[in-house]
Amino acid sequence: EEAEAEGGEKVERSVVPVVGARSEAVMAAVRPSELDLGLEEIQTWLSKANADWKKREDERKRAEELRANEDKFVKLQARIRGNQARKAFNERMAFFRSQLPAIVRIQAWWRMVGARRAYRARLAFLNSKGAEALRIQAWWRMARERRAYRRRLAELSALEKQALRIQALWRGYKARSQFKDLTNEKDPPANTLRNFLHLLDQSNLDFQEELELQRLKQRIVQTIRHNSEQEGNINTMDVKIGLLVKNRISLDDVERQSKRLKKGGRIEDDQQSGLKALTKENRDRLESYQHMFYLLQTHSRYLSRTIFEMPGIKATKFMENVVLSLYSYAQHRREEYLLLGLFKDSVVEEMERVDEPQELMTGKPLFISMVVSYVRGARNREVLKALFAEPVQAVVGADSTNILTNPVDIYKAMINKMEEQSGQACDLPYDVSTEQAFQHPTVKDVVVKRQEKLRALTGSFIDAIVGGLDRLPYGIRYIAQQMKCALETKFPDAAAEDILKVSGNLIYYRYMNPAIIAPEIYDVVEMRGNETLTVVQRRNLAEVSKLLTRITAGKLYGDEDPHMQALNDFVAESYARVRDYFTEACNVKAPEDQFNMDKYSDVTMVAKPTIFMSPKEIYGTHALLKEHIDEVCPAKDDPLRQILDELGDAPEPADTDAGEISLQLTPKFETEHEREQSTILTFVRTKKLVMNLIRAQPGKTLPAILEQEPSDAQCAAHAAFTAKRQEAREKQLATTGDDKAAAADKDKDKKKSEDEVLEGMSLQETRAAIKENLVELEAAGLVSKKRHYQEVLSAIAKDIRNQRAYRLERKRELKKLQGTLDDLERKTSFNDSQIEQFEIYIQGCRQNLANNQGTKKRGFRAFFSSKSAKTAKGGSYKYTAAKLMEKGVLVSIEGVSKTMLKGVNMTISSTDTPGQFEIAATMAGASLAEKEIIVLDDLLEMQFNGVAHTKIAEARVNVNLLLFLLNKKFYNTA
Repeated sequence: EEAEAEGGEKVERSVVPVVGARSEAVMAAVRPSELDLGLEEIQTWLSKANADWKKREDERKRAEELRANEDKFVKLQARIRGNQARKAFNERMAFFRSQLPAIVRIQAWWRMVGARRAYRARLAFLNSKGAEALRIQAWWRMARERRAYRRRLAELSALEKQALRIQALWRGYKARSQFKDLTNEKDPPANTLRNFLHLLDQSNLDFQEELELQRLKQRIVQTIRHNSEQEGNINTMDVKIGLLVKNRISLDDVERQSKRLKKGGRIEDDQQSGLKALTKENRDRLESYQHMFYLLQTHSRYLSRTIFEMPGIKATKFMENVVLSLYSYAQHRREEYLLLGLFKDSVVEEMERVDEPQELMTGKPLFISMVVSYVRGARNREVLKALFAEPVQAVVGADSTNILTNPVDIYKAMINKMEEQSGQACDLPYDVSTEQAFQHPTVKDVVVKRQEKLRALTGSFIDAIVGGLDRLPYGIRYIAQQMKCALETKFPDAAAEDILKVSGNLIYYRYMNPAIIAPEIYDVVEMRGNETLTVVQRRNLAEVSKLLTRITAGKLYGDEDPHMQALNDFVAESYARVRDYFTEACNVKAPEDQFNMDKYSDVTMVAKPTIFMSPKEIYGTHALLKEHIDEVCPAKDDPLRQILDELGDAPEPADTDAGEISLQLTPKFETEHEREQSTILTFVRTKKLVMNLIRAQPGKTLPAILEQEPSDAQCAAHAAFTAKRQEAREKQLATTGDDKAAAADKDKDKKKSEDEVLEGMSLQETRAAIKENLVELEAAGLVSKKRHYQEVLSAIAKDIRNQRAYRLERKRELKKLQGTLDDLERKTSFNDSQIEQFEIYIQGCRQNLANNQGTKKRGFRAFFSSKSAKTAKGGSYKYTAAKLMEKGVLVSIEGVSKTMLKGVNMTISSTDTPGQFEIAATMAGASLAEKEIIVLDDLLEMQFNGVAHTKIAEARVNVNLLLFLLNKKFYNTA
């Protein structure tokens, strides 16, 4: 078959079975024939047949393997086909991308054709149905809007309260935004001002509060002066009572002083003579004095020059009596603002006389006395009480714990106690140095314990001071700031820390320290009746004060105080805190911002400033200014010089010029030059006219308002507002029945008549007056047309802001002044009780003096006590000098040796004067010295001051043991 397949010829063949080796043998035995296959051919054919069979067998096996792995081959074929399909797709996409512009153009054209055909068909349909389409659209829109409206109306009806609340909040937000614009914007528009002009209207409440404020100020000033006079008289009485013991002055003087105290109330004004007389001459003089004091109050350079031209003592008295009265003791923001201006000028004047910064600390600058009087006012005392009440109470509450750290005093007190208890002289030396006293073990232990206590107490004061910066009065901080600035200008090369110490000295030493060492005077601690601080309490406070003074000065303990060097770390740590405190204290804003004051404040005030002074003070100030007129006002055209020339020489106060005079300060020269005066008044009038204009005619800028003609409705609204204001003014005056209110209104007749003229103008007249005034103000440089006369609107905005602040400040001032008056009246009651106690005291002294003749009472306490006392034993006691030396009473006798002491007799005798004794020394019947009188209270004072020995009748005696002897022999003690 293969041969046929290969050769194409059909071969006759026979089938010869071949089986193994036998077949081969048979084949070999057979005789070959030409038609038979040979062995080689057979083998070839067998090989081929075997190969073919093997091939078919391999194919079969291959087919079986392929059928076994058919799924794998399918996946392989799928991947190959996918790869081929993707390849074809990518090639097709690449072709599309290469032909994209053409494809897009063809597609666009085709879509355009289709859309155009559809549009034309739709348009033709709509054109055929136009009327019906419009009707359907209108109906649909109506139904839709109606449903939306009804749904919205239902929602709003359900949320009506919320809607009203939102509207109210929005209006409030707009009002606050406008007010914020008013307060924060430098140049607010006229529309903003229009909404707040009502704040400048003076209501009846404003009028009544102003009157109440002036009344309180008057009462406070009078009460302060009354209390000062009472305290001065009480101090005089106290001194005279002390002199009654030492110098035996007559009780008649004391009684006269007592009667004067009883008349300590305010002297009734005499309106029939002096400046109060109702004559033209006196009224003109009074008016000139009002002009003079107004100039002195508002132009502080006059007073500062006057003070530094006067001698020190006279200047101090002038500042305390006149200057503070002129500024009403800084009880109101205007007076305090002006007084701080005087302090500033005084600091500048003082700098011209200072060579080193430390002179302001170690010396006695003139203005410091005035500052001290200012800082010790009733309002500032409240601050001191709030700061130091707790730490001071911690010191005085432990009156039995002495914190005195001086080793010598502790050493001497120890010896005194030992001698007084034993009655024997102590073997220890009395006069020792600080180092020697500190070496004593007992003294050293006491000093260490007391230093720990002192450190803790002083630390509480430092905490109170540093933590109370916000409470520190503005006036103190401002004066300290001005001192710091003036020193930096005068001494640019000085260390900043040295300059800061000077300002700190004012804050602590001048302001705070007096309240620490004398807390009962500043009401820091409350004392009842005759209760006073004990000696130990007073010394403890002084010890704390000394350490605080060293801390604020930043001065460590040196070799002169070796026992205190253990506190140096505490001093350095505390000074670092105090230094930062002083730095921050000197950082304050300007007085104009603090008090909301400017040069127009007096013009817009409702009530005139008023002061209260006695005729003696008025005439004294007049004479003082005349004496130093060339130094105070050197210019010939100075306003003060003109007023002094009108007044002439100062008159002498008459006996009828008693009590106080109320001076309503008014300016004669509102400015130093007439042109400036007229310009300022024109500016003020223009502001009032502009306020009246923008009430009726709105607009953003002043030129826009003036260029637009007002409507009839606006003119009618302006006329109605003017009439309403006039009616309100008349009603206010009619309802004010107070005489003081009527008097205050009369004082403002001129100002009110001018207001009435301005308010009575029609709207057109107001516009014409504003245009005329703006031309004058622009020529003076106060306004600018390029800025749309914004200066006027800005000034009105400032007035609105200040008016609001002034009303709030006035309410606070009323509350503060009422509290101050209550405190002053309590102090007046306390002074009255002291006067009453002095009366009882004097009566007791008088009674004891009357009883001395019969009962012979002796002793310091018996002299002043109205109670029953021990009866003193009279007579004399004689001792030999040797006996007194043995007792330790006698130390030595001048010119007499120890071997001769037995021959010297010392006689101690009582006298007719209580508390006085006579000592005589004789030898062999001859007097060694003149008899000498010793006074018991002198000895007590020596003992209190730590004096160990004193000289009496040529003899040196031990004070402690002599007191022991006198008490034992004459008062039945020991």
